[in-house]
Amino acid sequence: NNNNNNNNGPNEEQIVEMILKGEISLVDIVPNQDALSRNREAKNMQQIDPDWDYAHLFKAQFCRLNWSSHERDPSTTPMFRDVIAASECGTSNDNPRLSFDLKQAVKGARKMDAAFRNKDDDDDDATIPH
Repeated sequence: NNNNNNNNGPNEEQIVEMILKGEISLVDIVPNQDALSRNREAKNMQQIDPDWDYAHLFKAQFCRLNWSSHERDPSTTPMFRDVIAASECGTSNDNPRLSFDLKQAVKGARKMDAAFRNKDDDDDDATIPH
């Protein structure tokens, strides 16, 4: 399992950029068992409210997926895990599995969504010539 813990991989800012550009895809969410066992709130997951802070409790794993074989013949990679395997995700330095804090990934996506919403709102206010 290759990840970005070495000095040769992308830094956090680069990973967020790749996520937001759709260059890498979420392939797994891995709980940080040590942090979960230390966090009393997390022990009873069904009682978590939307404001609960899950920073550092879950790692999101990303890699570049090659959808070409699935697009050509979906029966060769019928399940998402088959697409991951066919993409050789995490098996080489060419396509490492990048681990990133799930909360930071969500935070980046929400920030981008808000920017797009604001842009759309600005477009709605434009004067329409008659």
